[in-house]
Amino acid sequence: MTTTTDYGDCTLTQSPHVYIKTVVQRFSETNHLFTNGLLKDHVSELETETYNYGGVAFKCLIPTLFLELVYEMDGTLFLITKEWSLYEDDVETYEKLENLKNIFWSQDPKEELNQEILDVVNCCHNGYGCECVDY
Repeated sequence: MTTTTDYGDCTLTQSPHVYIKTVVQRFSETNHLFTNGLLKDHVSELETETYNYGGVAFKCLIPTLFLELVYEMDGTLFLITKEWSLYEDDVETYEKLENLKNIFWSQDPKEELNQEILDVVNCCHNGYGCECVDY
């Protein structure tokens, strides 16, 4: 079903591909990964990395939600890939990460876009994470 976005009419061409996987993520600071001096649940293998130019980053294994949306807008196919790491992007608990996954996963292409999918399209279309797949 067609839904009006900030960029025009949008139609999903297939169900969203969404999954949670524990992967390496890098952060510039680690305050959000600790509670009372201990690593939060689901965070492991925290390490410090130093770059040749003197910069520092912190890497760890953390559950991350991956979303891939294929949609058509103005007759052109687009793909948006976006990810949310646990304890970032207003995802404070693993349960919230799973709920977000279920909201994305339950989107039927034959129905109007739910608010979460609509927000992703409005924020990412023609920007970072959006690719034109029609050549």
